[in-house]
Amino acid sequence: ERWRTDALLALAIAHLSGLRCAILDRFDHLDLAGRSEVLGLLDALAADGDIDTVLLLGTLKTAPAAPSEAFTVYWIEQGRAGTAALKEAA
Repeated sequence: ERWRTDALLALAIAHLSGLRCAILDRFDHLDLAGRSEVLGLLDALAADGDIDTVLLLGTLKTAPAAPSEAFTVYWIEQGRAGTAALKEAA
């Protein structure tokens, strides 16, 4: 509940301030259903033009599936960052 409240406050501030960007850390504290709900919310906000950029950070076993083409997933492993597609190709 606390993570969701903090996330909604950060997104509201990002929208109302006109910055239209937010950083949401500890995404991994949510269960799978909660993660899916957050991705859906972010997708809807981006589609409506309410937010431009959100950095969603967490420690996961695999890269989450992007709900739309508005998402870019970067995987960091052993200190090296790359897109999820590059990780799968390796």
